[in-house]
Amino acid sequence: MPLKLKISDEYNTTVLVWQLIEDISHYELALKLSSEDQSLLNTFSPKRKLEWLSTRYLLKLVLKDFGLENYKKDKYGKPFIEGFGGYISISHSHDHAAIIVSDKIVGIDIQKLHENIERISHKFISEREMIYTQNDKKLLHMHINWGAKEAMYKGYGKKELGFIRHMSIEPYIYHAGTTSFRGTVNKNEIIENYNLFTKNLNDYVLVYAIQI
Repeated sequence: MPLKLKISDEYNTTVLVWQLIEDISHYELALKLSSEDQSLLNTFSPKRKLEWLSTRYLLKLVLKDFGLENYKKDKYGKPFIEGFGGYISISHSHDHAAIIVSDKIVGIDIQKLHENIERISHKFISEREMIYTQNDKKLLHMHINWGAKEAMYKGYGKKELGFIRHMSIEPYIYHAGTTSFRGTVNKNEIIENYNLFTKNLNDYVLVYAIQI
């Protein structure tokens, strides 16, 4: 079954993680594309097509009245659904796609574990945060830190946000199930606090942020 994870919680928030095992035609048929949508898709690479289609397919699973014409982006590129009073965020990595739908401001990130992250960790992990990544789960903690800040970045939604300068995450204790912790965006006069949640799905790390 391609649905890898479904979470519904007290924040009236739904998270879906989907493994992309179907071919592109499955999503095209399910979404009933207009001629304009099909023309747009024809300009994409196969990988981009699958990402575009799968995340919209997942949104339709959660929001039954969702139509492709209602999917928009604001001036900063943050996605929203016209006529829907809540918030959305999407992410994809290799053969996985993830979405979050909520009454609150949210962000989501999914990443496949890879060794190269350690080489660039100094760009997004502060010295204080680095202290609790140095253990036998170092690679996992680095992905959690990246995912947490990427999710908050999407929640903030206005770009020009430094992953070390403007974002921080609090120390946490990793649990095999769901690990929850806190994070903050602090830029100029803006301070945003987030509840963060992470799950390890085999060789993928999922992190989602819900603004407090």
